Amino acid sequence: MSNAPTRVGKDLSAEERRQQILRAAARCLAAQGYEAVRLKDIADEAGVTTGALQYYWESREQLLEQAFEQVSIDLLDRWQTATADVNDPWQQIVVLVEQLAIAPDVRRHCSLWTEFAVVAGRNQFMRPGFRSIYDNWRQLLTDAVLAGVSSGDFRPALPVDDVVTVLLTHMDGCELQIAAGIDAMDGETLRRLTLELAKTLLRLRK
Repeated sequence: MSNAPTRVGKDLSAEERRQQILRAAARCLAAQGYEAVRLKDIADEAGVTTGALQYYWESREQLLEQAFEQVSIDLLDRWQTATADVNDPWQQIVVLVEQLAIAPDVRRHCSLWTEFAVVAGRNQFMRPGFRSIYDNWRQLLTDAVLAGVSSGDFRPALPVDDVVTVLLTHMDGCELQIAAGIDAMDGETLRRLTLELAKTLLRLRK
C-alpha cells in the first residue's frame, strides 16, 4: 500500500480539480435531482467556491451535463476493468451484474441513473450522453452473450438482441425500485434475480 499523501488543494492539477468537481456534482444530482441542485450545493460538496465552478463552466447546465458524462466515463472504465481478465462468458455476465448490484453506493448510482434518464427525456442536449453509456453497457452484455453462444455455453431461448433487451429492461426496473426505496428490492436481490433470469434466457449449459 502506498504511503504517499493524498493530493489536495493546490496540489491538484486543473484536470484533477475539474473531475473532483464533476463527481461532487454527480453526488448532488443523485441526492437532490437536476431541477433542485444549485451551484452552491456543488461548490460546498466539492470544497471549492462558486467562482471555481464558473472558471471551468459557462453555465449550470453545462456543468451538470458534464457531470453526467463523467459518471458515464467512470462506469464504463469500471466495467471494462472488471471484465478485462475474465475469459469465461458466463463469468463476464456475473461480473458485470455484480459491478452494478453490489457496489457500496448502489442506491446513489440507481438514483443518478434514473435522474439521468428523466433529464435526457426532457432535454434533447442530454440524450447523446445517455445513449452513449446505454449503448456501451448494452455492447458489453451483447459481447459476453455472443461469446457464450460461440463457445457453446449458451443456447439462447430468444435471439441474442432480444435476450439483451430483456435483461437490460429487467435491470432498469430493478434500479428504478432501488432508487425509489422500495423495500423488496436491493442490490443483492437485483443480482440474484438478474442472474436467474439470464440463466433461463441463455439456457446455460453449466
